[in-house]
Amino acid sequence: MKTKLRFLPWLMILMLSAGSLGTWAQVGVLTQTGDMTVCQNSTEPYGVMPTAGSSYTWSIIAGSGGAGSITNGLPPNNLISVNWTSSGTCTLQVIETSATCTGIPVNIQVTVLPALVPGIASADQTINVSVTPAPISSTPPTGGNGTYTYQWEYSIDGGTTWVIAAGATSLTYAPGALTQTTQYHLIQASGTGCSSVTTNIVTINVQNPLVAGTATADQTICYNGTPAPITSTAPTGGNGIYAYQWESSIDGGSTWVIVAGATNLTHAPGALTQTTKYHLIQTPEVGYGSVTTNNVTLTVQPQLITSPIYHN
Repeated sequence: MKTKLRFLPWLMILMLSAGSLGTWAQVGVLTQTGDMTVCQNSTEPYGVMPTAGSSYTWSIIAGSGGAGSITNGLPPNNLISVNWTSSGTCTLQVIETSATCTGIPVNIQVTVLPALVPGIASADQTINVSVTPAPISSTPPTGGNGTYTYQWEYSIDGGTTWVIAAGATSLTYAPGALTQTTQYHLIQASGTGCSSVTTNIVTINVQNPLVAGTATADQTICYNGTPAPITSTAPTGGNGIYAYQWESSIDGGSTWVIVAGATNLTHAPGALTQTTKYHLIQTPEVGYGSVTTNNVTLTVQPQLITSPIYHN
């Protein structure tokens, strides 16, 4: 006499959730009688209701590329888990064996979808406080069933806590004006057991406005005299790391020329023979524009020319 599986012939039992085999009795069961779809690299539990005195042999029958690795539970091996390792289709089969008989194989066809791989989100940005950044975007994922849903999330605590961005359910998202550094990522989901993946993080750095430092006061010197060194305070805002470049002008500020080697907050001009203006360009390390200090005017008095000596 042929051995029959408990319940109806050709009935396979599938756990409601993809939990461990040890939680089978706690989560209940759901009948699975037809084909099913899973995602590559997922691990799924399967089982049949056992018959006393029987044991169960599981196998995966090759199809169009789908493959997996079976892990048996405790004897009689009516409960197993399968790690689906390759995409394609295949057949999951179980055969019941009693002391004297071998039952009819029970099969379900399994379609293993390619693993879901996240897309790539756009580059980081640096903006001023209360400025609206450029829209951020991501490429779509690959794998899964080819149909995807999207949800942007943001974090203002360095990625510890993530909050859903309301209405941000497409590949592109335009945040509003920001007052603090904010991170974003896009959750990309594919149905049919492939769960979801998350893109890389996009960081929008919000920096305080860049404000130029103040250069020292004007000076008046004699012709061919050497002025005291000129200096400037550091700027504020930006990323806090700055580069400096002094410039000079001898035409009242119409034309400015880089002063070679003058790349510090302090600059010591040499002897001057004509009135010269100076200012300091201050630039943050990250692309954030630059600012320029006030002008320092070093006024050179006319050269004193002594009249000829005469004799009364």
